[in-house]
Amino acid sequence: LLFSLWTGLATEHRTAQWLTGLERTGELVEKESWDDAQSQLLAVHRDWEYYQASFHLFLEHQDLDAAEELFSGAIAACRKQDSAETSIHLEQLCTQLAFLAETQALNIQNIL
Repeated sequence: LLFSLWTGLATEHRTAQWLTGLERTGELVEKESWDDAQSQLLAVHRDWEYYQASFHLFLEHQDLDAAEELFSGAIAACRKQDSAETSIHLEQLCTQLAFLAETQALNIQNIL
């Protein structure tokens, strides 16, 4: 139970920070500030990679792999300076990260 509480809180905390960083990336893309957008996105991705090993202990691998693919797509689109494609990948990535946090949230559905 304590491990479940900890993983839920840790996942929620990390994903909240990543979502904030991705929202900031989206704002920079809208302003077409590509160097800053790429730097922001890469910083979020570095932090994501840092926590990968621990997340693989308690999260579904396919869910983590899906997020990694979306990160790769967003980074590639940002490098091409394609605002539409970058925005799509960022939105999908935000949805995936929110899903990861939801799967670890402390609620009756996740306990049963």
